[in-house]
Amino acid sequence: GGVGAFCCNPCDIAMIRMWSDGTFPEHMRRGYTSLGNAIYRIAKEEGLTTLWRGSSPALVRGAAGNMIMLSCFDEVKERVAKYLGYNKTTVIIATLVSGFMTTITQVPFDNAKVKLQKMQKGGGNIMYRGLLHCMQVTLQREGIRGLYAGVGAFYVYLAPYVLISLAVAEFLRNKAGGLTIQLMP
Repeated sequence: GGVGAFCCNPCDIAMIRMWSDGTFPEHMRRGYTSLGNAIYRIAKEEGLTTLWRGSSPALVRGAAGNMIMLSCFDEVKERVAKYLGYNKTTVIIATLVSGFMTTITQVPFDNAKVKLQKMQKGGGNIMYRGLLHCMQVTLQREGIRGLYAGVGAFYVYLAPYVLISLAVAEFLRNKAGGLTIQLMP
């Protein structure tokens, strides 16, 4: 999750900026014409490292999200199976709970990432110094709701991914004879 987030950050920052361009007054709009144009101009006008602005929350979000998704899925599946037995319903319940827990974990980091990627120098926008500063300012100005803005939409976006990926992984694990990897003796 974290490695993918880091590698894809230039495309992510370009996408966020292209989406948010219309929210700025006309004199502050960047006017990117395409993904390639956005990436080129960001690197040229703001420096190559700007393409990775917001990558720290994306790294944390990706790594923490995958860790929570996988561990929560296995834990919930095990606990629900004690009551319902191991079946499709057990797997679906475990994926939905796992998706919810993953959402709760990822949304604050995703909101910080978007704010870091969207910001412009000057023009009255807050210039965040980094992930923790962004989250601190958000808490001070917007409260806990600011960190979790869009949580419902994020769950609707994430739940199908979690359901499909974990259900397929579970199916393949069962087809492989319950194959598990023991990391420690």
